[in-house]
Amino acid sequence: MAISCYIKIIGDDPRVGAGVLPVFTFGEVPREGEFVGFSRDGKRDDRGALSQDLYRVKRVIHTAATELNSAMIILDVVFEQPVD
Repeated sequence: MAISCYIKIIGDDPRVGAGVLPVFTFGEVPREGEFVGFSRDGKRDDRGALSQDLYRVKRVIHTAATELNSAMIILDVVFEQPVD
């Protein structure tokens, strides 16, 4: 089953910037301290490879569903390593 998560990049690394990204789908919810890799722009290089930067999960926030909003999972992540 796929899990959709909102990603919020925290920190002050000028290479990355902070902010909320679109929804990303994972096979399971990442846990605090785990590493996740994803591409912020979704663009592929000349060979068709999708480059992914590495991020570390700092917090996992689960919000309950209400009459107005569906349940959400928000991952607070920090930049670890750029793609080479």
